[in-house]
Amino acid sequence: MAGETIRLTREELYEKVWAHPLTLLAKEFGLSDVGLAKACKRLHIPLPGRGYWAKQKPGQEISRPPLPPIKEGDETELVVLRREILPLDPEQLVVAEQRIALEHLPEHQIHVNDRLTSPHPLVRETLRLLRETQPSEKSVLWPDLAKGCLDVSVSPASLSRAMRIMDALIKALGARGYPVTADPGKQAGTAVVVLGQRLEIALRERLVLKPPHASDKDIGRFEVRARPYFASIHTYDPDGRLQLQIKGWGSGERRTWSDGKYQRLEDCLNDFVVGLIRAALNERAQDLERERSNRQWKEEQRQREEEARRQREEEARRRTLERQVADWYQSRRIRRYVNTAQRTAIQRHGTLEPGSELAQWLSWARQYADQLDPLAGEMAALTNIDVPEYTGSSGEF
Repeated sequence: MAGETIRLTREELYEKVWAHPLTLLAKEFGLSDVGLAKACKRLHIPLPGRGYWAKQKPGQEISRPPLPPIKEGDETELVVLRREILPLDPEQLVVAEQRIALEHLPEHQIHVNDRLTSPHPLVRETLRLLRETQPSEKSVLWPDLAKGCLDVSVSPASLSRAMRIMDALIKALGARGYPVTADPGKQAGTAVVVLGQRLEIALRERLVLKPPHASDKDIGRFEVRARPYFASIHTYDPDGRLQLQIKGWGSGERRTWSDGKYQRLEDCLNDFVVGLIRAALNERAQDLERERSNRQWKEEQRQREEEARRQREEEARRRTLERQVADWYQSRRIRRYVNTAQRTAIQRHGTLEPGSELAQWLSWARQYADQLDPLAGEMAALTNIDVPEYTGSSGEF
């Protein structure tokens, strides 16, 4: 439940991380797997190595390192406030965990060649287009994605390396059944389909803030005011460090892999593939949530429309009833008047001549009363009953 505080001792967490994959536990706790791994590191809890879950067979126990002792003052428990996590597709999750486990096996490691040989057609076309492109003011080559090339933005000095990385990555993704496309037009960009989900990726070279020139430092106050508002004395230069990105908004999962102090991007490609698989899980979870929300909205809309229809029918029934009651009382008043008129005529003249003008009028008036009376057929025998005078719609007689 979102908002719930989870507390686990070192011993309890140690048992869990060796009983279930870290990815599943992270979802249970409302964390990313990277966040949970960092928590285990703080608590000095050893974790299963790469390929552990792929090598483990049902019923087989694999030895694990013991839980080391801690020093006084070290953390002794995991305390985390569970955040809301969207439910994952169970079937997709099973496939994802299997494929993630394969990425940790030595035979599935992605290697980048020292030279670009037999490049993938997308790499070949992108390389051609970037070589024909002039560097921007930041000394970076920006591709024209509308021409259907890869989303790669690097300096000329890093172009060869970037293309070798993309070539190895695209070929590896294709071998795993994750096709990569570079569509032109409105959906221009580099996309890969992983577990049925379309994800956009990009390769960038990091830009660092370049110290201002001495002349810029000495600009006077009035000279700065004379500059256009959009002008800046700061400039950025590419620093040779490359990074792979999963574009779009994340949900706590890692979406960027970069050159670091002790690692090169070439050694992170399998981790990037794992990131794509997890991003696909999250995208599918968001799709399921959107579908659920859409179904809920449609059901609520159906209920609102049903309630509105019911209220309209109820209002119509009330109006019909009120009209029928008014018509019924009016018909009774007409009959009473007609009967009184007939008795008065007989009293005055002693008889009522058939076919006379008065007799015809009395017949018409009774027919009109029958037309008004909603119960004319059943109430015909009651036409002579004295009815209180009807004075209006207020219900007073």
